[in-house]
Amino acid sequence: MKRVLIVSPNWPPVTYPDMHRARTALPYLSENGWVPLVLHTDPQEQGGARDSRLADTVPPDTSVFQATSVARGWTRWLGLTHVGWRSLPSLYRLGSQIIQREKPDLIFFSTTMFPVMILGPLWAKKHGVPYVLDFQDPWVPETKSSSPAFTDTSSPAVTGRGSKHAVDGRMDSPPETAGNDAGAAGGNDDWRNCLGLKAKLSRAIDCRLEPYALRNVSHIISVSTAYVEMLSRRYPRLSADCFTVLPFGAPELDFEYLQQHSIEQSVFRTGDGRRHWVYAGRGGKDMALALRALFLSLARARQKDAEWNNLRLHFIGTDYASRGLLPGRVALLAEACGVGDLVEEKKEQVGYFESLRCLLDADALLVPGSEDPGYTASKIYPYILARKPLLAVFHEQSSVCQVLRETGAGELVSFRSGETAESVSERITRQWFEHWPKAAPEADWAAFSRYSARGMTRRMCEAFNRALAGRKTA
Repeated sequence: MKRVLIVSPNWPPVTYPDMHRARTALPYLSENGWVPLVLHTDPQEQGGARDSRLADTVPPDTSVFQATSVARGWTRWLGLTHVGWRSLPSLYRLGSQIIQREKPDLIFFSTTMFPVMILGPLWAKKHGVPYVLDFQDPWVPETKSSSPAFTDTSSPAVTGRGSKHAVDGRMDSPPETAGNDAGAAGGNDDWRNCLGLKAKLSRAIDCRLEPYALRNVSHIISVSTAYVEMLSRRYPRLSADCFTVLPFGAPELDFEYLQQHSIEQSVFRTGDGRRHWVYAGRGGKDMALALRALFLSLARARQKDAEWNNLRLHFIGTDYASRGLLPGRVALLAEACGVGDLVEEKKEQVGYFESLRCLLDADALLVPGSEDPGYTASKIYPYILARKPLLAVFHEQSSVCQVLRETGAGELVSFRSGETAESVSERITRQWFEHWPKAAPEADWAAFSRYSARGMTRRMCEAFNRALAGRKTA
């Protein structure tokens, strides 16, 4: 059996999404020939929602190591409050001790705390252990105005599989920051969204650290082909064999856990005579088209039938990084479309299993998609596993469209770039509202199995094996 040291700073009971790939893979690694060692930071140093029951999903025989963090009070005057920076020295020291003692064959960074990834080349140089990076978000988002700055000016192109790269890619000027959260982890947002000098400095640092982290990487796993294309443009030396596109796996075992335990939700009351439709996830600006189209359809429906006034749409955890009592973006958009009285937005996150219970208690599920064609929403899988009537509104090029067409697990309304909300709304009306009530779809579960956590873990381990094979032949 080979050993992999998984570096995932966020870890239960913290519920940030970036740790779910590693967490849901743990039960299946051994059947693919790998034994996991997990290195994370102290959850007490991280903010956000927590769910102590998440710890129950970690196999008890898993070796888990916890790094400490420099106290926030000591670094605040430097502007360094992010737990990724504060825990970096401890992660380095503890990781070095683990590598010396446990002799892992590979190191896997699965996080959106991107600066932590610079430990990869440091450990590779000191201990000779290859490393794999997991891009769940872009480290440095690319825009049209900034893309020319991303030029790999270093070594000749690499053509061999997993070859060792001696590269010093440079970025001459910092790019603009853009929101994108195919696997929004939240923990990265507090520095990325800051303004002024601090934001410029943060971007400049990111632009220096990303090429350093990638200089000797053995393999890259990405949730989206868009990130592969972006990194390939920046670092032409990285051949296609260096990448594996791999969304998160569907967490079937979490639904089994939910069925075995009495976990209730407090967002809405079941059996109150109303219909409840639910969406749990972020509500970014890039989802405005899908949301507006949905709300316009709802407004049209209740003009024809007052029975729709008995419906409540619940949006949960849409903007958990914000503070204050101001209405959320989703509620404001609903108000503008004339259905504000039917929409209830809860910006704060709820516990992980409570959010899954909300899906199971709902009469129907909604998943608005991003206008970004490269958006890969791994969150679609829990919605499918809930086995409820499901409406998904996504860009035609999103991988979600392929998943739903292959499995038949929900009603898909797709849209193209530049399309108006009004035209999308008409299709939502025809496909969804005019056929309500709808039964839960009869999904092709055999087709869905390739998206399961077991199936995704098998493909992840194949990527690990390729990284090791490339290392040996380099």
